[in-house]
Amino acid sequence: MRKRVIPRFALALFMGFAAFVLLGAVEFIRQGGFSRSSGGMTVSGHYWGGAAAQAAAQRPGWIRLEGAASVSFGGLEFHLADASGANGGLYIVDSSGNRLSALPQYMILGDYSTIFALPLGVEVIFEARQTADALTELRISARLPEGVAALDIPFVARQRRAAIAWDNSLGILGVTYEGRRHMFSRHSPGLLAGRLALSAEVPYVRYGPAPEVIENNPANFIALGMEGEEAFSLALESWVDGNFGVWGDVAENLAQDRVIALGAEALRRGNQGAAMSAIPAGLSAGAGINWESAVFPFSREVGFWEEQAAAIAAAEERKIALVGDLVARRDYGGLFAENRLLEFLSIRGYEQIIDSIIASAIAIDPAMLTLEASAGILESDMSMGDLRAAAENPFGPLAYRARELVAQGLRRSAEQILVFSENARADISLNLRLGRALREWGERSGDRTWAALGRSLIFSVISLSGADGSVPAEIDSDENGALWPSEHRIDSASLFRMLDENEFLPRAAATGLEGVWAWTTARSIRAAQTTANIMDIYLDFPAGQTHYAIISGLGPFAQIQMHGQNVARNQAFEAAAASGWNYFADTQTLVLKVQHRADVEQVRVIFTAPVAVARAPPPPPPPPPPPATPEEPEGGPSGGVTPGLLRPWTPPTGAHGN
Repeated sequence: MRKRVIPRFALALFMGFAAFVLLGAVEFIRQGGFSRSSGGMTVSGHYWGGAAAQAAAQRPGWIRLEGAASVSFGGLEFHLADASGANGGLYIVDSSGNRLSALPQYMILGDYSTIFALPLGVEVIFEARQTADALTELRISARLPEGVAALDIPFVARQRRAAIAWDNSLGILGVTYEGRRHMFSRHSPGLLAGRLALSAEVPYVRYGPAPEVIENNPANFIALGMEGEEAFSLALESWVDGNFGVWGDVAENLAQDRVIALGAEALRRGNQGAAMSAIPAGLSAGAGINWESAVFPFSREVGFWEEQAAAIAAAEERKIALVGDLVARRDYGGLFAENRLLEFLSIRGYEQIIDSIIASAIAIDPAMLTLEASAGILESDMSMGDLRAAAENPFGPLAYRARELVAQGLRRSAEQILVFSENARADISLNLRLGRALREWGERSGDRTWAALGRSLIFSVISLSGADGSVPAEIDSDENGALWPSEHRIDSASLFRMLDENEFLPRAAATGLEGVWAWTTARSIRAAQTTANIMDIYLDFPAGQTHYAIISGLGPFAQIQMHGQNVARNQAFEAAAASGWNYFADTQTLVLKVQHRADVEQVRVIFTAPVAVARAPPPPPPPPPPPATPEEPEGGPSGGVTPGLLRPWTPPTGAHGN
């Protein structure tokens, strides 16, 4: 009989626990509590009053709520609670920046979506959708009436079921849930703090599982020997050796890129003088040569730099106006076609335009990216780490998608590995740019596979070279996999400039002083304000060699010292055999001609007043994009669709529909 005491005790304990749970459930229901699954998400909250009270609600078809509500999906719980709730609660932000703590008032609960009505006419919609990969994702969007700027929604990880972590290598916020990575479709300010911001400019975001397998694994597309830098460097050196002689024949085939390739490589080899003597005497801008290549001292034409100073200023004005217009029109395809865009703007001090581009990047839906925009996105992602290391980086999710697009377009032939677009065409310039970006990104992040793929793409491009070193501009592929190179070709000297592997290639460079930048072939250039009236410029260039350096954005000054001595302005300095300079006040451009007695030369600029930096003000920030409604599909007016970046939107297929 004693043996039956323990089972009876266990049964009584179980019955008591069941009664407790039942009473709790009854009380939860009596107080109007609910928890309902809808399309993979769980919606919880409290009904207001009873059935009679619901019938008397002010909005027919809506369910009136009382207190906080929440939506759970993919390991995250989004809290629609007041300031006492998780992560500070739900806030409505008006156009003046005032924050109003809010609670949901009404709700419509559908099979695959839930709409919450908030104060001030704001609505937030949670909708479960099926992706092209047959995965379920959550689309969160907001309808913001006039006068409301944003909706700030807190979220937390569900205890013991999900882990939130910032992935430094990928540049995204990752959520690990049930063994699978989940991610937001775009960056949003505050994500790291557990807050999701929806604004009039960016009224929606998607959250869901990341694809488990990239269509093509980059590890399967590594060219032989490209796993490391040694074989890659040898291949590049061999290619340059084979083309250096071609560039030396510049008199027979005069082109600016050939002058640049010849000059930069000759400097690296220590024979600049012989290279410059190969360039025809009296070469001038009339022969298609301008300031980009004239930093090499081949021209002795007096007045050459006066003309070129005006040309530099005009080219800069056109470029800045173009970038400002692309930002204002939200033409992201054109914007990210510009090479190293953020770096270009930072060198010249246009921080306001950079801020506008960063803000615009938040509005780009990664799902709408095309391959053609991917190189610019990857470059901008890395530039953010250099220029705004402490800021949240909106390019992380975009760069993640860009790498997916590269992987999906990979094809291997007998000798090359190239990335093809959806129309089965490989743009060779784009492949080279992608190769450079992926190699750099892989080396920075420690991802050897992507670094090796970048080297493989570069190696494949130069291996396309013909007898004259040129490569086809495009390669088409037919349904049988056969490759058809275009007749139009890219000259080897142009390819050399794109490769950007030579430290003497002419380039724009920051000096270290805001608003003052240089066009130079020097290994490095640095400016320092030594005293209130003195600026010292340091140029690193091989001793015994001569070059020009263009300093832009410099206001009027009193004196220049070179080699420790005062040097007077010489308006015919092009023809002089010694170091010299000329200044063009109308464009605030100082042109230095420096004969190096040592590798590092100092040029001192002395002002009569504190150091003057003169630069045209940046264009005004672009106007904000028009507000959009969540009903607009991704890539509609709210997404800023432009040719070359975003695909036309098509309704998703599957059970959830649109």
